[in-house]
Amino acid sequence: MTIETATVGDPGNPSVGVVQTFGGPKGEFVDPPKGTGIYKTCGDAPAAPPPCITVGAVKDTFGIGEFEITDERYRDHFSKFPFANGFLGVVRMLPAQIRHATGEIRIPDGAISGDYDLVVIGSPTWWLTTSIPVRSFLKSDDADALLGGTRFTSFVVCRRYFGFNLRTVKKLGTKHGGEWVDGTEFTYPGGQIRSLLSLISFLGSGEQRGRYLGIKIPPTNLQPEHLVQAREFAAKLPLE
Repeated sequence: MTIETATVGDPGNPSVGVVQTFGGPKGEFVDPPKGTGIYKTCGDAPAAPPPCITVGAVKDTFGIGEFEITDERYRDHFSKFPFANGFLGVVRMLPAQIRHATGEIRIPDGAISGDYDLVVIGSPTWWLTTSIPVRSFLKSDDADALLGGTRFTSFVVCRRYFGFNLRTVKKLGTKHGGEWVDGTEFTYPGGQIRSLLSLISFLGSGEQRGRYLGIKIPPTNLQPEHLVQAREFAAKLPLE
């Protein structure tokens, strides 16, 4: 795994353009792996999809980082998006998640050398609990340098279950000397069954579709209303 980071708002707190990608232009794996592309402006970003989103300008300088799976045991599984089979793509990670497995991790100096007032960890739920990339980081020795003596929080992105995830992030982060600040969760629309069908459909097609197996399904992943929730959460975070 690798963690890519960039500082936003320094100097002069400029806005930046952010593009999230899954790999190459056709979804193939690229080396080094690509995740979140950060550009000075959206005009500097590639014209092809996915779209660029402007972040900032901002009051406080902050960094953006992303976990990337490069561990050989899991690398091939995540080498292409969409998955050849959305259902199998989800099920194949179940054994590792049950074991609370971790993977090899490499962290750039910039990810752990910053003097941060607050660290925010985005932690998606995989099979009820914290995902392999986030767990691997939080169990690494390098997390001491980032979290030791620093306030930290987490937001969980999930279909339904977030409690185990948040508690795991809190437990592992405080072991590194971090000071926990209450986190939050962003849940996908739809009930337990339909939200799962929506996710499987998206992972297998790369598209938001209205039906899966003939069943009407809601959209999956983060929705516009989550932006309002995120702003409310951010407004409550202690930055001083």
